[in-house]
Amino acid sequence: MVAGTQNGIREAALALLARREHSAAELLHKLARRGFDTRQSEALLEDLATHGLQSDARYLELYLQARRNRGYGPLRITRELEARGLDCKLVEQALHQMDEDWVRAAVQQLRRCFGQSAPADDREQAKRCAFLERRGFSSEQIQAAVEQVSVRERH
Repeated sequence: MVAGTQNGIREAALALLARREHSAAELLHKLARRGFDTRQSEALLEDLATHGLQSDARYLELYLQARRNRGYGPLRITRELEARGLDCKLVEQALHQMDEDWVRAAVQQLRRCFGQSAPADDREQAKRCAFLERRGFSSEQIQAAVEQVSVRERH
């Protein structure tokens, strides 16, 4: 790694943070790609976190909200956040505190993508289940959502 000046590393990190929130792991990775020394970057990230300029908790909250609003389920969101270097316990805690009705969210995704009608046959039902699975909903959430859509259509 190329040793960079503290000011150079700081400027690069702040420029990245000015565009959007980043997890500490993302910032460290991006700074390393730009040739900055890992130890110096880690020290800077600790300083930025101490001063509230970088926060994994804030990043987690914003990311979680954005992905939920785009219709993704908790399993996919968890995988994405862990891939971005966030602690799995922190992610689980945030999802638990969120108190989101994931079944309702799955039902909304079904209606958005497939309309108001119930599935015509087993093949259509399997297609809908696969869609929700790709979106990151658990099998229990998928089953409950499909049942809700089917029950409401019969009435």
